[in-house]
Amino acid sequence: VYGLVRLRQEPHYDQTVQMVLVQQNADAWNTRDVSQPLLVAQNETLSALAEADDPDLIVWSETSLRYVYPQSASWYERNPVELPFTEFVPSLPAPFMTGAPFEDPAEPGVYYNSALLFDRSMEIVQWYGKRQLVPFAESIPFFDIPAVRDFFRRVIGLTGTWDAGPEDRLFTIETDDGPVVFATPICFEDAFAGLNRRFVAGGADLLVNLTNNSWSRTNSAQTQHFVAARFRSIETQRTLVRSTNSGYTAVVDPRGRVIASIPMFETNSLVADVPIHRPTNETIYQRFGDYLPVAMGILLLVVFGRNLLWARRRHARLEISSET
Repeated sequence: VYGLVRLRQEPHYDQTVQMVLVQQNADAWNTRDVSQPLLVAQNETLSALAEADDPDLIVWSETSLRYVYPQSASWYERNPVELPFTEFVPSLPAPFMTGAPFEDPAEPGVYYNSALLFDRSMEIVQWYGKRQLVPFAESIPFFDIPAVRDFFRRVIGLTGTWDAGPEDRLFTIETDDGPVVFATPICFEDAFAGLNRRFVAGGADLLVNLTNNSWSRTNSAQTQHFVAARFRSIETQRTLVRSTNSGYTAVVDPRGRVIASIPMFETNSLVADVPIHRPTNETIYQRFGDYLPVAMGILLLVVFGRNLLWARRRHARLEISSET
């Protein structure tokens, strides 16, 4: 009853941020032609900007850049041939965010699956490394052992793994109505309630998820991911923006309702007016976290202990009865 009442209450929006979300629909299994998907994403961005009013942020999906930047800057200076990436970004009218591999500036050789925020001079002004890695895909136990590493490379085709990001990080962009702070859970990180709770507790006004599920080639996998992610908007009372490679690109309001979206497996872009809700009161989950499973775990132990004690007493009574 409490949930029904709360969900019927319309949230008050403090401001609106205009975002350009790009769904390039690139084939994740195609590792030969890296330049063409980049050109598609650039063209979709330019097409959306022609319809945008005054965008505050342009967002591409997870791993839209395949090569590490700035280490591979010379490649981006030449590709795509029609419009090199290093010329494209400075032409944009707003900050640009994309998913990309990133080498830790403080620890050479440590690479993250990252969200990067570029300014118009091609400088990376902020970055976040994915912390919740996919088991046996992004993180493999004992991968440093040669036999294990050779097996995964030869049989599975995985050439390497990511390192876990060092810390929770937030991004800030300036708008006409003031600064907006947002977090960037990457891929299935938007399915982890505790991580997003920490983002919001740290000051995030907005959740911006970068995802690439095109490897699945199925609507079902992308739908399941979205269904899991959708709960984050309700739990935290924050708008959730999902910018994906092939779907499901959408904007979800603090009540869990989809207010804008792009069909799955379609090359397209979306100019979205994203509402910012800064609630004065925390949700029960935001305040207390995963209290319910903890409480149920304690209750389960109490019930188990009680039943065990009851079984022992009953067994003792049966033994006494058999002796008499």
